[in-house]
Amino acid sequence: MSESRFEVTPAFMRRSRIDLIICFGYERILRREVLRRVVGINVHPGYLPYNRGPNPNLWAILDGTPRGVTVHYIDRGVDTGDIIAQRPVPLPEEGVVTLQSAFDQLMEEGAALFAKTWPEIRAGRNQRIRQPEGGTAHIFATEAPLAALFGAEGLALPIEEFRRRALGLLTLGRCSAAEKR
Repeated sequence: MSESRFEVTPAFMRRSRIDLIICFGYERILRREVLRRVVGINVHPGYLPYNRGPNPNLWAILDGTPRGVTVHYIDRGVDTGDIIAQRPVPLPEEGVVTLQSAFDQLMEEGAALFAKTWPEIRAGRNQRIRQPEGGTAHIFATEAPLAALFGAEGLALPIEEFRRRALGLLTLGRCSAAEKR
């Protein structure tokens, strides 16, 4: 939900002698010049092809789409590359679940999936599955009406209360946009 300041550039890659890029939480789109030079792999906290783009945990909860983690190749699209591995991750059934704890769960699951898959990737024996058609995608601007909920108080709300408030704000945002037309 915050913007990364560091950017992977061709010059950085030359200086650093990088031949593989692994992204996990990198909030920028890699430039074509970068992808022409190296293979890129992303650990995405979403169950692709659903919730491509930023904050897939948020959108899985708000839209009721499948939730999980995916390790995939980076291509020119946003989270559209071939899948190496993925795992569905349901929300915990016990305890108070918040948007923050649900996000933390996906980060842990993503790291575990990557660790499990890494030996196959390194050896060049990993699977490569084309993503199915369809799915969903979002951009940062879509969540702008939710800014008030992204503070510590909102992130600590029980997930159903967060969802109720967020859907109300999104509906209000859609109504306001329609009135301006």
